[in-house]
Amino acid sequence: MTFPIPSGGMNLRFSLTPMDPDVETRGQSASFHWYGPTPAQRSKQEVSINKTGETIIESFFGQGLVEIRSEHSIIVTTQQRKEHNWVEWQPEPLFSRATLCDSEEGVSFTLSQVNKGPTPLRITLRAPVRNEPHGEYQIKYELLGSSGSKGIFHFKPLPSMYDRMLLSGLPIPVSDPVTYYWNLPSQVTGIRINSSTSVMVAVATRPSDLSHRVRVPEDYDRISITDTGRQPIWFPLLPDNYRDIFRRQRSTLLRIQQRPQEDDPDLLAGLYKYESLRPSLQWAGRLILLPPDQNPKLRKPDPASIYYPLMQGMNRMNFVDDNKVYVTRPRLLFFRNNEEVAEVLTLLLDGQPYFKTELHGFSGQIQLPTVPIGDNRLTLKTKISEGTALFMNHLQLDREGYQLRFGNRLTTKGLQFNYHKINQGKEQLSFTFFSSTVTEQSIIRVHLLGESALVAESPRLDFSLLDRQFEVHPAELPSVKVLNFGKKLIGEGRKFFFPVGSDVPPGNYTLSVELEEGSEGYLILSRITPGTFSTHNLIREQQQQEASNAVRK
Repeated sequence: MTFPIPSGGMNLRFSLTPMDPDVETRGQSASFHWYGPTPAQRSKQEVSINKTGETIIESFFGQGLVEIRSEHSIIVTTQQRKEHNWVEWQPEPLFSRATLCDSEEGVSFTLSQVNKGPTPLRITLRAPVRNEPHGEYQIKYELLGSSGSKGIFHFKPLPSMYDRMLLSGLPIPVSDPVTYYWNLPSQVTGIRINSSTSVMVAVATRPSDLSHRVRVPEDYDRISITDTGRQPIWFPLLPDNYRDIFRRQRSTLLRIQQRPQEDDPDLLAGLYKYESLRPSLQWAGRLILLPPDQNPKLRKPDPASIYYPLMQGMNRMNFVDDNKVYVTRPRLLFFRNNEEVAEVLTLLLDGQPYFKTELHGFSGQIQLPTVPIGDNRLTLKTKISEGTALFMNHLQLDREGYQLRFGNRLTTKGLQFNYHKINQGKEQLSFTFFSSTVTEQSIIRVHLLGESALVAESPRLDFSLLDRQFEVHPAELPSVKVLNFGKKLIGEGRKFFFPVGSDVPPGNYTLSVELEEGSEGYLILSRITPGTFSTHNLIREQQQQEASNAVRK
């Protein structure tokens, strides 16, 4: 069973009791699995179940999903910590409805045409789980209308660990759902399904010209049936003669649960390629210094992109470089509150003169001379004024650093990106938007252009929403520094995602990003591709004596 945890996390107490206390409980156990927002945020705890009495587990769980697994039947009760008391708590139940289809009676669904365009259709199949072995089901379908196309779903039921059918209030085991998708031509007016074995059918559709709206960050928090502001992706269709079907109890109610995301093993092993995509036409932007991210990482970040504060006086520094070199050239970032008065900056390396310059303007970056790889003593000799902050990269410290990323300026003119889909499978594009204000939301529309949403009369296993609208709510306080942007701060970045499914074939596409309403800002578009990739670097290594002799004035 699973428990969705909202943003901010929850203090929970779980009570585990054997379903049948007379059964031998020696060796019985349960495991708690926590799935955070990213693949790097995972944890597992094994718990032995007491033979008599309750087994109590108390813990704080961050945003994500908690899953309890056990090979034996146990009773689980939950409580939430509120102030100084424990109160009963249960996640909001989720339900779905399906129609019974068997050898006695098939089921039909009528489609409503919108603007004579194609009709997206989703069919979900389940089956009651029996004790006897069962092989592959063959379920016939027929597209109604002038098309008359027919076909067969090949469906092998696998028992679900999450979903149950409610029959007279009792949970009955069912199979995991198997889902098929269409983008049907306008001449198709409906679909009829027949099966020689008992299956449960649920059909849903959506307008082909409807841009899917996502609220950021609210809709990435958790699913709630009472949240009327959330826009569904799919809208259920009632079967023909549904009143008669309800009366004859051929409509079933399913209790469903949220499921943990399947992690890619290459991603968990830190084997992936990170890409920051740039617009294809005219564009502008600025370098943004992202605050430290305390979430666990899948692998060590590139030391060239991570910056650490440089403090007054002597700093013990461990200089590193991903390339196998003896020296490296760090960069220095500075941010000041006063651009009118210049500041003198003097740095010593291991007690010797290393670098000297004047700081002008509100912010900037400086390429420093070479330094030896390894432990060094870097001394900020001159006293910097209040409000001046210095940051340096190519360091390895025991804390999280600031990350420097390029943000593309997003205005009402919009942006276009050349997107090359590499794999036949699923890919996900990640956006981070930094609003220029903290008072006004921004409505951003993202549309994938290309010959991908082909109209077809054959089903497929995936369906991508290629037109999405994101309502991005700004952060409460401005806290992010921007290079060459005066002394103004911008709000913390809001993340949102654009998944591209296996129904979109590999190839070249155009990704259109439009600011429809609200505040302008800066946008980072990135992609992570799991796998092993070869890279080629051409390095010209500097002479080591430059590190000790160079003094810039």
